[in-house]
Amino acid sequence: MTNMILFLLLVNFIASLMAVQLLRGDMPSSQMINFGDIYNAFLGMWQIFTSENWTTLLYSAATASQPARQSIVVILFLTGWMLFANCTCSTHTA
Repeated sequence: MTNMILFLLLVNFIASLMAVQLLRGDMPSSQMINFGDIYNAFLGMWQIFTSENWTTLLYSAATASQPARQSIVVILFLTGWMLFANCTCSTHTA
């Protein structure tokens, strides 16, 4: 179980590093999660991976100055959800 938790945190951290590089400065600073630093990006990626109100991040990225930013959020959401939904379903003991 510890390995799975560490893997989840590592994937979340790597995704937050990618999100900071892709979205920094594009989202308004009035937004609570604007991917301006690693901490906010980590919280944003956690929000996307858990699918808890993730559409607010999608719409914020969609209204950013650069086009096609919403596709990045959708890809991260689908990748995270598919990966971790399959990890939790396939782990069982004999």
